[in-house]
Amino acid sequence: MIKIMADSTCDLSDEILEKYDISVAPLTINIDGNIYRDRVDIQPDEFYGILEDLPEFPTT
Repeated sequence: MIKIMADSTCDLSDEILEKYDISVAPLTINIDGNIYRDRVDIQPDEFYGILEDLPEFPTT
């Protein structure tokens, strides 16, 4: 049996992830000293929504 796994920056749609049973390992994102798990603690739309207002660019 073969299992496909990707990190959360793969930007595959939920439909593709479900269709091919792809597991996603969340990367951690450091935003202004706070650590978030991508797609667990913060969703992509939230991330991009606050990106312009940050004093420093986030790191992973």
